[in-house]
Amino acid sequence: MIKRFVITLLLLNTFLFAKYVYINEDIITPIDVQKIEALGSELYEKTGISLYVAAVKKIDAKSYEEFIQNITKNLKKPYMLLFFSRDDYKVDFITSHRVKHLIDKTSVLIFYGPVIREFFTDKPYKYSSGLFKGYIYVADKVADIYHVKLLTNLGVINRTIYYLFKYTVYLSWIIVLSIFGLFLYRYYKKRQKS
Repeated sequence: MIKRFVITLLLLNTFLFAKYVYINEDIITPIDVQKIEALGSELYEKTGISLYVAAVKKIDAKSYEEFIQNITKNLKKPYMLLFFSRDDYKVDFITSHRVKHLIDKTSVLIFYGPVIREFFTDKPYKYSSGLFKGYIYVADKVADIYHVKLLTNLGVINRTIYYLFKYTVYLSWIIVLSIFGLFLYRYYKKRQKS
């Protein structure tokens, strides 16, 4: 009974004070909501840009444009919005006019490419994971443009690990190719002497 009360209180606290998770129809997990809120607050403090996420089960309007217009009219400008609709199979990245030039919409949606497969499966936790990864990606890009470091951004750690792994693989290939080249050179020299 007490455990259920504590969980209910945590969920209520998370959803009542959510600012950057603008709409969440039980798609983003409470843990991811807290992380997004922390990252969104820090990003706004350091850049003045509000990065929102909206996750709905289905678009409840005559058209997609009307639905987005109703959402964006209440967002604090300048804003960026990651939008996801589960049943409509829709992922989008919307920005206010002032910050439209900062990040190319295509680059965000291409980033979603590998994640989109996860969005449309029967595993709901992957929706939350995909949106959180997208949020980190956009926050990271904005921070790079404004030359600020986000202490709450796990993307910095992930990016460091990614580059470390990437360059380790490159270095390994260079070593292997160098050894192979040295072997061929010695073999060639040996054949010339014979």
